[in-house]
Parts: sequence; structure tokens; C-alpha cells
Amino acid sequence: MKKYLFYLPLLVSLFFTACSKDDQKDIIEPITPGKYADGFFIINEGWFGHENGSVNFYKYGEDTIRTNVFKKENTGKELGVSTEYGSVFNGKLYIVSKQGPFVVADAGSLKETGRITELPANGRAFCGINATTGLITTADGVYPINLSTFAIGTKINGIAGETGAIWANDKYAFVISQANGIYVINSATLAVVKNYAKGAIGFALSKDGSLWAATENSLIEINPQTLTFKEINVPKAPFASWYAWEPGSLTASTSENAIYFVSGSSSWSPTQIYKYVIGDEASLSKPLVTLPENKVFYGSGLRFDPVKKQLIAYTVQSGWGENYKYNSLYFFNASNGEKVKEINFEGFYFPAVAVFQ
Repeated sequence: MKKYLFYLPLLVSLFFTACSKDDQKDIIEPITPGKYADGFFIINEGWFGHENGSVNFYKYGEDTIRTNVFKKENTGKELGVSTEYGSVFNGKLYIVSKQGPFVVADAGSLKETGRITELPANGRAFCGINATTGLITTADGVYPINLSTFAIGTKINGIAGETGAIWANDKYAFVISQANGIYVINSATLAVVKNYAKGAIGFALSKDGSLWAATENSLIEINPQTLTFKEINVPKAPFASWYAWEPGSLTASTSENAIYFVSGSSSWSPTQIYKYVIGDEASLSKPLVTLPENKVFYGSGLRFDPVKKQLIAYTVQSGWGENYKYNSLYFFNASNGEKVKEINFEGFYFPAVAVFQ
């Protein structure tokens, strides 16, 4: 989805000139703690080679983005490099970077409550299992984390190599592996109980209770209780790449029995949102949304807002270099794709994923 070569330091130096702090001024002044429940976070990769990851915040009813809120609440503390994932679990925001610390903050105040300085391998995604246990996927398997002490346990047996998306219910955790598709882990024993050999991105839980993943040319419907899998060949499916892992775009409505994803004629720079009304293949015959000509999705690109029942899309200007500085946050009607509003702001943030409480 992104221009992956941009991450090479040499190319970065060619495409960008030095950017001072004044070039990335925050749109408004810091907000007071305790007001982060009424909106959603955007986890940002950060400007590779220049700045670590960051967290922005959109407060419902406003027409601006509150930027760098983690830094404002935690003076002197940094997130890691290429911060790619966030998840709210039991009132805590868990922030995963590919390199550097795994950070935990209170989701209401954003005050840091704990961190692991370095993971056993480059971080990918996090999922809470119960009050004391979480799982984190990495470039080399899946590790349990004690959420009370932040101690990392032994790598889960049977899963090696690159892992990405993760989702859990009270019985099972589902993990996507680059080499071997979808693994199912017993949430109590942390033992692998099943492997489905396909799957590149995930996960989204649809209104009917089905869990969804995808390959590059099909959708996978999973019964998360009985562990039955059904692959559905569809005319459009999400783009997935393990070259430089990022959260997939697959997201589900909480008001309709439908899932959404980004796709398009160019897998490197997708520009369209598709809506799959479950069971109706014809719903994928045309895109629900097509971005303006000069915009492309970045990071996961898309999430369904369960509070406002809208689609939230994050984009940058198409092209290279300075184009990455120009961000647009879009709000779309999830039923018909009509644009509700658009917020434009500047800064080399590189949005990875929106996180809702």
C-alpha cells in the first residue's frame, strides 16, 4: 500500500529536506487528560529516520486533529520506530512498534502505565486475552505477555516466522502467519489447536458473528466457535503484502451485516473502498467509494467507527517526497459511501491505524 522503498534511509534523504519542528506545528494546543474517550486515536508510523511513531486524536464534533497527544501527556518519553498498531483493551491503549518499546497507556488520559523496552523480535500486533494475559505477534512468532508485570513469556510452540493480525474471543485466539495462513490458539492453554493454510490479512467480526480474513483473491469466513472455515472467491479482495507489514484494511460494520476493505487498480496505492454485503457477491461489482485523483490510502487505510457508524479513512497525497506531508481524514456514510466531511492537516505522520474505545 505504501511506497515501501521510502523506508530506505538513502531514498529518504533524497526525497526529503530537513524539516524543523516549526514545519510540523500542532494544529491546536494540548488537550487536558481525561477527555480521550470521546473520539478515536490514530496511531502513526512516524517519519522513518527522523521521528519515532506518534498518536493523534480526533474528538467527535471537532473539525481538526489533535496531534502528538502521547508526547504531550508523557514528556520525554518516545514510542518506537515504525509504530504500526494500537488496541484498546480493559481501559488501556497498547501501542506496538516494529522496533523499540511496546508501550501501554491509560486510554482515558494517555498517561503511560508501562513499557517493554525491546520485544524478542520486531513487533506487529497485540490482542488481550484476559485481565492478566495478552498476545503479541512479531516477525518471529507469537509471545504471551503478562499484563500485570509486563514480562514476556516463552514463544508459543508451533508458530514460527512472520506473524501479523490477531483476534481473540473467550475460547480462541486467531493469528495470521505469512508462511502458514491462520493459526488457532487455545486462549486458556496457549496451545495451537488448528491451522488453516490460507489467509494473508484479517480480522473483522461481522454482525452475524462470523470472523473474516482474506487472501489476495478471496475472503475467508470463519466460525469462531466451531472453527469451521469457508473460502469465498470474490471479484474483489483486499490487497495484502508482507514486504513491509501493516494492519490490513478489513473492517466490519456493527449496524449492517457487511464488511469493508480498500483495493484498486494499483496494489501499491489503492484508492477505492469496497463493501461486501455478506452473501451478496454482486455488492462487490463496483466500489462504494473512490478517492479524489490526488489521494491514496496509507497504512491500513480504513476502519469502521462503531460509535458514529461511519467509515473513517486516512490518506496522503499521491506521489513521493513532500506529498506524504499532506494528510486527509475522511468520514464516509457506511451505507451509501457519501462523504460526510474531510479534515486536511500537514505533517509527516504516516498514519497506520485508527483505534476506537
